[in-house]
Amino acid sequence: MGQCAAPLGAQGGGILNCGEIFIGESMKSGKIMMLLEIAKRGGLQNSVRATTGSFSSALKISQQTASRWLAELSSEGLVDRKNRGVMLTESGRAMLERIRKEISSLFQASARQVRLAGRVVSGMHEGRFYLSIPEYEEQIASALGFEVFPGTLNLRLESAASIAAKRQLMTSNGIEIRGFRKNGRMLGGAKLYRGRIFGGKKAAAIGAVIIPYKSHYGAEVLELISPENLRKKLRLRNLDLVEVTADIR
Repeated sequence: MGQCAAPLGAQGGGILNCGEIFIGESMKSGKIMMLLEIAKRGGLQNSVRATTGSFSSALKISQQTASRWLAELSSEGLVDRKNRGVMLTESGRAMLERIRKEISSLFQASARQVRLAGRVVSGMHEGRFYLSIPEYEEQIASALGFEVFPGTLNLRLESAASIAAKRQLMTSNGIEIRGFRKNGRMLGGAKLYRGRIFGGKKAAAIGAVIIPYKSHYGAEVLELISPENLRKKLRLRNLDLVEVTADIR
């Protein structure tokens, strides 16, 4: 059974700490590619016959480097070399599995966030009215953890990609704000998407995209809310460019 190499800083520069991956002098990216190459040849579960020449050709390295990497992987307990064959040890398989999960999590995190960009435009001043209604105020404060500034910042989206990103938000699960009846009038619900808002000189503010179920605006307009007056916080004027990242639940 393969064992973890010495901790970082130990004699010999071992880098595999059980349960964690450290990429250091004794585990360069090339050696990870060597592990992948062994796995691709069937070495996850079985010993596979392979020469240093074949690894040299596949990885575009010298035969001497291939031989050295195999020896180092073996000494670190990541591969087992027996009877002219090679296979990954349990530690080697665990390392590749952890790398796979790390890479997968990066793609998943990216997929859960959308980016939009647009220019500041004046709205119809309805946001101030609706966001001052206690039933909306209380729901939004409970959902986002802050009291919302009574007013929205409106952006006209710059590109087809940003409009498509807004449509993606509209079809995704958001934080639900329920509609209600007040003074004989039915007021509609909305969805919120937490995010960050970036204005001029890379200034940023926390906030959220708000998408009402009923709106007078078209698909090219995006409404933002925040605990702060975004125009003042980010020193924005009409036609200034604003970028937004919004989280999809």
